Amino acid sequence: MYEKVDVLVIGGGIAGAIAALEVSKSYSVMMISKDRVMGGASIQASGGMAIPGIAGEDLSVFVEDTLKGGEYINDRSLVKIFAEEGASYITYLEELGMVFDQDKEGKYRIYKRTEGHSAMRNYNDRRGCHEVGRVFKEKLVKSNVKLMEHTMVYDMKSVDGRIAACSAYSLKDGKIIHIAPKAVIMASGGYGRIYSVSDMSTGLTGECHGMALDCGAELMDMEMVQFIPLAFPFPEGMRGAFIGMCSIHGPDVRLYNSLGERFMERYQPDRKEYATRDQVARAIFTEIRDGRGTERGGVIVDTTNNDKSLLPRYKASTAAVYSALARVFGEKAANWEEPFEAAPSQHFCMGGIKIDGDCRTACKNLFAAGEITGGIHGANRLGGNALTEVTVFGKLAGKSVCKEVAEADWAKESDLEQYFAEQDAMVKDLFVKKGGVSGTQIKKALGEIMWECGGIVRNQEMIEKGLAQLAELKKEAETMHAEEGDIWNYSLVEALEVKHMLKVSEAVLLSASMRKESRGSHYREDYPAKDEAYMSNMVIVQKEGKLVCEKRPIIL
Repeated sequence: MYEKVDVLVIGGGIAGAIAALEVSKSYSVMMISKDRVMGGASIQASGGMAIPGIAGEDLSVFVEDTLKGGEYINDRSLVKIFAEEGASYITYLEELGMVFDQDKEGKYRIYKRTEGHSAMRNYNDRRGCHEVGRVFKEKLVKSNVKLMEHTMVYDMKSVDGRIAACSAYSLKDGKIIHIAPKAVIMASGGYGRIYSVSDMSTGLTGECHGMALDCGAELMDMEMVQFIPLAFPFPEGMRGAFIGMCSIHGPDVRLYNSLGERFMERYQPDRKEYATRDQVARAIFTEIRDGRGTERGGVIVDTTNNDKSLLPRYKASTAAVYSALARVFGEKAANWEEPFEAAPSQHFCMGGIKIDGDCRTACKNLFAAGEITGGIHGANRLGGNALTEVTVFGKLAGKSVCKEVAEADWAKESDLEQYFAEQDAMVKDLFVKKGGVSGTQIKKALGEIMWECGGIVRNQEMIEKGLAQLAELKKEAETMHAEEGDIWNYSLVEALEVKHMLKVSEAVLLSASMRKESRGSHYREDYPAKDEAYMSNMVIVQKEGKLVCEKRPIIL
């Protein structure tokens, strides 16, 4: 048995929600979320919402800021759309029913200029993104969108360059679900959980990137992975969780190593702790790697020199971060009265599925929006641009897919039945295998490989070591098994994730190997300078089952 639907939306965040609501005006739509709807990366964002033109500047200024931040390897056409549509971002959200934090005069209360922006264009609501999540969840529940939470799409079949069928596992019901869509929108976020240390939601393991490759889509700039400078190094349950950048902890933050040295004076003598997030993350990583970190694997973040009268404003703009600091390190640390410890963590993925100006991929009926895509941010993302991106391109993907569905039909029955039977057999086989490795074991080993070989500081020797270790892990994964059980079987989920995680990790390392320079978030200690010969995009394609990295010129 399988279910037909006009459009399948994969992802339960803002991009997926907007896309699904747009499609539901005209067509049937199913929205599948690996987590609960609005439970993933969207509501975790702490950098505010960048609103192009809100400070009175021409939109070209926002475009230039975004291109400059991305080291000019961004897709110019996408950045232009981003600026033009993002200018009405906050108005659009208010029309949906969102009530933003305003003062008595009706002005938005908190604006700030985050790293890389040349104007005060980042709006911060004191409730973080919970208001956004609340409104979208309410809209979805009242709509005719069929919601399937705690469900993982793990495989897709394409026929003649079009997605014909998908298979998913519902944790809640313990069932394998088969779907035949006319078109698919992927809006499932990044691939950060291929790293052992990440502040991303645990479900962001990149399976949609892997499935997109299987169906003929391309990935671009997968080496461009952003690492945040400050995250919790402990306790284990919070390792990697977001603390942020020095800029959200006051105007006079100082970083010290275990020797008491203010080490940013060596790395960035001018801007010190307020250098770009990739520069600060790299410096902290190097101090820890070279043995100058604390006993618990971090550095010292000293906020005690800040002007205490400014504390309420900083707390208001990132309340969740200060609350977490108080829980782990105590109230004094959250009140700028005591230092605390921090270490870098994987934070965002600039690379992803290659799309055009209609959010269309190289697979005819596959569209993508949000962090899962590449091209918008280039080599580095500016703070606040992520939330604007998911709104702009979620809406665009929804509109574009409607044009596709209007002229499309479902795949032939003969193309579906055999595929669905194969998927049922594959899952049963995972339960039958005994004595092999588990998905948990593979994922743990993979995370450590990627942190060491494809993380903050890279070189050719480590990249090649990582690729060799991935090849060995692939062989081990052939014996992988899952524990039997129907509902909430995380052993099965992890086994289904592994194939795609291995593929995405290989894509990251192949791209990192091809880019023999340092640019933005990609740092090669064997090629520490920027090289204009690499003013290019690294594009991953799958040919006869193998990944190939192609160096393609920037389209101006």
